[in-house]
Amino acid sequence: MVYVITGPRGSGKTVLMLSVHSRLSKSDNWIVIDPGAKDNLIENIASEIYETGRARSMTLEKEFSFSFSGMTFSLKGEEPAVIAYSLLKKMLDRISKAGKKVLITIDEADSSEQMRLFAQSYQSLICQNIR
Repeated sequence: MVYVITGPRGSGKTVLMLSVHSRLSKSDNWIVIDPGAKDNLIENIASEIYETGRARSMTLEKEFSFSFSGMTFSLKGEEPAVIAYSLLKKMLDRISKAGKKVLITIDEADSSEQMRLFAQSYQSLICQNIR
């Protein structure tokens, strides 16, 4: 599901988002991340999910080899963006099968290339029933 909170400046949008973020981050059933709306959004999301520590046991497989110091992924010569997306897809699938949910909060979203790539990737995950 996607929720977009809109309103005039100073109306409490960020406060509401942070309140939801804070409440759900206390739950064992949720992995809550804020990757920011900067460069490499898909890689940032994959990294944040991994770095929470709560997802590590569900996401690591022997067939994957990756490093997060500098966000370098390596899987059979694929492009880094494809690798980050593939890794994110596998992590979300495992997290979902473990009965957990992921909340991604993005404040001040814009119409950048990274946001468009994120929207396309999210739509693809929905079509594949990975949530």
